[in-house]
Amino acid sequence: MESTVSSVFLRMRKRWLSLADLLPFFEFCADHFPTKQPFQSLGNYVFNPGRSLALCTLYTPEIGACAAESEKSLLSYCLRHDYTAYVYRAPLYPAIHPALHKARVLLNHLSEHQAMIWMDSDTLILRQEEKVFERILNKGSLENSNMFSLI
Repeated sequence: MESTVSSVFLRMRKRWLSLADLLPFFEFCADHFPTKQPFQSLGNYVFNPGRSLALCTLYTPEIGACAAESEKSLLSYCLRHDYTAYVYRAPLYPAIHPALHKARVLLNHLSEHQAMIWMDSDTLILRQEEKVFERILNKGSLENSNMFSLI
């Protein structure tokens, strides 16, 4: 049991050390998408509209600090690969839990794009150079990928 726990911690340590390679990415985000002003004041919006591929997310003020970092990652990624991003900062129906809005958000915009992907608001796109849509089409899934990470 102890050796299994040790090996898990060693793998986790290696994974966290690999994040040091991402410092240029975080510096880019800080320069291009500053969070000094609360993102919530911007409301819902579309970034880089009219592209054939899109990513979307939704979050509420309760998780705003965490989600703001995810949003920066998403916008940087969409800018790099010329994707559209839909960012919702409030639930569509206040009486319903925000997690239940995913399908409605996707359906609101699906007819405008060839394909869309939902990004949870606690996700960072670590490997900004990889094209997620091509990866899915070529390999069939993102399983065992280290492209994304939860905050």
